[in-house]
Amino acid sequence: MGLRNDIYASVSEALTGDLKDAVTKLDCTRTVTSDYNPMTATATETSVTYSMTGVMYNKEVSYIGSSQESQELKVESGDMDFLVLVDDLTQTPQIDDKCTVATSGVTYRVINYTPDPTGATLVLHLRRHHG
Repeated sequence: MGLRNDIYASVSEALTGDLKDAVTKLDCTRTVTSDYNPMTATATETSVTYSMTGVMYNKEVSYIGSSQESQELKVESGDMDFLVLVDDLTQTPQIDDKCTVATSGVTYRVINYTPDPTGATLVLHLRRHHG
């Protein structure tokens, strides 16, 4: 078994075991613009929806990096991280996707996402969406 499989198995076991009570479901939407018509200056917009489950935690507590990295990412108070298993995704999250916490109705916007070096997990940087 490779390192990626070991990480995937360990995180999966934790999400269904010790961290089961911390698992959160996000319902996400991405607006895709296509078929631009230059004559009418209009485009067709469609929505892509998907859900994912993982663990959400406070970005301020979890963020480890230099102050330069923090300024580049513009980590703000209330930003959150969301850890998800890549193999469990039906869609790969994209920057600016809107994700709503199923239990609270709070909506976040994907600011950034980072896979772990093996590609087993993905950590989303989320910011509360107003509007």
